[in-house]
Amino acid sequence: MWWLYFGQRAERVLRSTVAAVATPVAVFVLCVGLVHVRPHRPGRLITVVYPVTTLFVLASVFTPVAVPLTAALIAALVAASVVAGGA
Repeated sequence: MWWLYFGQRAERVLRSTVAAVATPVAVFVLCVGLVHVRPHRPGRLITVVYPVTTLFVLASVFTPVAVPLTAALIAALVAASVVAGGA
């Protein structure tokens, strides 16, 4: 049934592949923010950065550079956590 896979448009296959990468990353970031960071109340900035990063990671699925953008967002989240003293 390989012809069903290769008969689809490339954009549709790539978008679903990117969604398969970005969605677990977004769920992980949200869970870390809720379970690990939020109970310790590190500050308003760090408390807000985790859900905002989750939304941006989910929105990155609709861009042509979704996986590198997801990596850059996670790197920025780590940098913000380290600078703000949340790590």
